[in-house]
Amino acid sequence: MKAGTRRLLLPLLVVALSFAFTANSEAVILIYRVTYSAKAKFFPRGGTAGNSFAHRGYLVIDTNNLGNSQSVEIFPANRTYQVNGSMISNIAPNLIAFANLNLKGDAFAETQAGLIGFSNGTLTISRGYRGVIPRNGIRFPPSTTIFSGFARVLRGTGNVTFNSQQGFDSWRTSEVWRMLPLTGGNPNSAATGVTAITSLLISRRYTPLN
Repeated sequence: MKAGTRRLLLPLLVVALSFAFTANSEAVILIYRVTYSAKAKFFPRGGTAGNSFAHRGYLVIDTNNLGNSQSVEIFPANRTYQVNGSMISNIAPNLIAFANLNLKGDAFAETQAGLIGFSNGTLTISRGYRGVIPRNGIRFPPSTTIFSGFARVLRGTGNVTFNSQQGFDSWRTSEVWRMLPLTGGNPNSAATGVTAITSLLISRRYTPLN
């Protein structure tokens, strides 16, 4: 399996399920900077010598329809980027069930939570996310919109196992999503959010991955 695994974790998942986004907010499109790492248990090295891998880039989340969400992965070593490559397949935002939880038992739901769980006999995934919701919401100048009901930072951890003719391994995953001021730039669709990100990357001399 080795290096090819990073392209193979979730191909069976991306069309399997769809959960509703239940957070209460005016926001439609949210833009996050994301880091994702997957540490393999049996072949822990990265690259061609093992199965561990990582993603860096951006997620554009359509809160009205998670299936429309998109990713822009970056590769700083050669200053390239890729839209909707293996990063979005491995994170699979369309399969995450989000909710706002009141863990303190008061009148305010202070925790944004997310869960994904799936097993098909070959692939098993269990992952959870958690972040603190500001009482006054999130505002990015110069926008006057207040994004309420969302955490500015979401942290996720979980596990993936894969057992098939293509390979055999288990991964411990870790993610951090940080909401960016680009969210306040009035993107009205996932596509316009991607355009905002790629325009920023091009200004930094990144080029599309061929």
